[in-house]
Amino acid sequence: MRFDIILIAFFAAVLTFSVCAGSEMISVDYQGGTYGPGDQVNLSFSITNEYDDKTNFSVESYLAYPWLPTSPSVRLLELGAGESITISEPFTVQETSESGDYTFYVTLFFNGTETEQENVTFVVSGTLDTFDRIYARTCSDLECDKVRTVFLLGEKAYLEVFNSEDAELAGDVIYPDGGTSGLSFTGGFAMIDIEPAGDYLVNLTASREGYMTESWMRRFTVIPEDIEFGDENVCVPDGECEGDENHQNCPQDCLPEEENNYYYLIIVLVVVVVAISAFVVKKFR
Repeated sequence: MRFDIILIAFFAAVLTFSVCAGSEMISVDYQGGTYGPGDQVNLSFSITNEYDDKTNFSVESYLAYPWLPTSPSVRLLELGAGESITISEPFTVQETSESGDYTFYVTLFFNGTETEQENVTFVVSGTLDTFDRIYARTCSDLECDKVRTVFLLGEKAYLEVFNSEDAELAGDVIYPDGGTSGLSFTGGFAMIDIEPAGDYLVNLTASREGYMTESWMRRFTVIPEDIEFGDENVCVPDGECEGDENHQNCPQDCLPEEENNYYYLIIVLVVVVVAISAFVVKKFR
């Protein structure tokens, strides 16, 4: 008789677990369709405890992009019998979001074992690509093997744009006297008239249909041919600012640096704090 009772209880437990396991505990709000820049996809899901007792769950959710999935969000939940919780993870389509199919995954775990997974898919379109690797450098010849940031008056200066992905290039030069001049590009190259001496600023723009317009700047300096070396032992005028060279002792190679006086103030404050701390520790020992 006792064995019969145990057997009946076992089958009742198995039946109860099977019913619970067969019930859907994840409910994902369906957000199918196509979305464009500025649209918000209101991703949300509900978790319901279909067991007869209070139960602990863990739930993972993530949005898989057209190329790579993001890291999942992990939540620990404690739900009473029949209790539900709703979680929202809104996604806003940016102007430069990747176009393609997006899939939202939700996975439920009980006692470390996956018990259920649901997902929904939607489409993003009408967004813009980006110029991820575009850059420019100044040089003194069409080979442009070395970056030049300092030129002698009378030299030729060229600007080359790399990885432009067939973009339409435009730009202008701001001269030391405040005057401006537009740039004309051929095959990614533009020649710059470098007169007079002083600091030059180049504004650049790359644009192409279906791409986000990219804008950035380059700086370089032009010096007179007869400029006196600040320190002949340090300055080696080879077009590269290296070693102990700086704009003060080697303006032929080095661009002017921004003021860094605040670094000295920080150093002084650190020294003062360390000194006070040492004094306090010594006094109260």
